[in-house]
Amino acid sequence: MGHSVVVLDWNVDDELDIAAGAPGEDRTILVGSPRKDVPPVIDAGMGFVFRPDETVRNYSPRPVENGILGYRARLVDLIGDQTPDVAFMSLPVGTYLWDGARPDSDPVFFRRPPGAASHWCTGAAAAQLYPGGKEELVLGGPRWSPPGKPKSWNSGRLLVLSMDADRVRR
Repeated sequence: MGHSVVVLDWNVDDELDIAAGAPGEDRTILVGSPRKDVPPVIDAGMGFVFRPDETVRNYSPRPVENGILGYRARLVDLIGDQTPDVAFMSLPVGTYLWDGARPDSDPVFFRRPPGAASHWCTGAAAAQLYPGGKEELVLGGPRWSPPGKPKSWNSGRLLVLSMDADRVRR
């Protein structure tokens, strides 16, 4: 916890609250706990969603040892139904996306890109990159180096995830 911190009046009581996680416009707060054990799995990681109007929901699909799920978290309407979807990134595995309209459904999975550096999703942002299009998830990997270049070169790269197959760019 503590990858990102925000101060806001989360529970609308005219007092500022401190939240560690990724806040959404609707006061939803995502918190990743990347080193949380999911017994018997060590460092599987887990994601938590806090909303003022419901109990805490936790996410941990198919726990993987050292999965580090929750390294980054974002709300993004990737499905395009006007409901924010929940995305939790796992360093060694990939990105899991839960449908915000159906939070109990199985997640959509985006595999970690080939040749990805160890911290391939250090930066994470959600935006509508094409006018009239769906939101997309933009992930930054500052430690990536092109094939044949030394690791110290670290040019970095961006990965844009979209539910439109023709627009997935790496």
